[in-house]
Amino acid sequence: MGTIGDMATSVHYGTSAKAGDRGAWSILRMGNITDDGGIDTSNLKQIDLKNSDVAKYTLKRGDLLFNRTNSVEKVGKSAVVHTDEPFAFAGYLVRVRLHPEYSPDFVAAFLMSSYGSRLRRNLARRAVNQANISASRLRGIQIPIPPSPLQRQFAEEIHQINAQRSRVEAALACDDELFASLQSRAFKGEL
Repeated sequence: MGTIGDMATSVHYGTSAKAGDRGAWSILRMGNITDDGGIDTSNLKQIDLKNSDVAKYTLKRGDLLFNRTNSVEKVGKSAVVHTDEPFAFAGYLVRVRLHPEYSPDFVAAFLMSSYGSRLRRNLARRAVNQANISASRLRGIQIPIPPSPLQRQFAEEIHQINAQRSRVEAALACDDELFASLQSRAFKGEL
């Protein structure tokens, strides 16, 4: 056992600068972290960063994003950056960079598990319609730390499962299109 702080090289809040329709950087916000631990880039805003802030407020492959402020049910939802596409990150998110021997996918899966969800709800400070888990509370979360090879094996299996899920979802979307087309033709009397 250890803490997320033991595993991290840095734990940092995102930028509080206002995002808009223009800017040099696409910015990930709390709505871009999905409820199932993914990153949705379909609705991005833009932001400009000072050169001195680029390293502080941008992401790289392997960074763990933690949603520090949200509803009680969603506070602490987490995702791992699996792209080299350049992104900044907003102030309601915390970026966690781990030592190389630890898997961000393992930590994210722990935080998104049913146990992790209960833990996040218990750690959250509640305010009107919002809950918050500070970076210092995040650092203090107790977590089992299996050997690095097991963490890497776990992460690889998660990637394989997610790839299979994507293929199934694509097939289901295709089936829905075919059914809608067939249904339309049937109502027009073309069958």
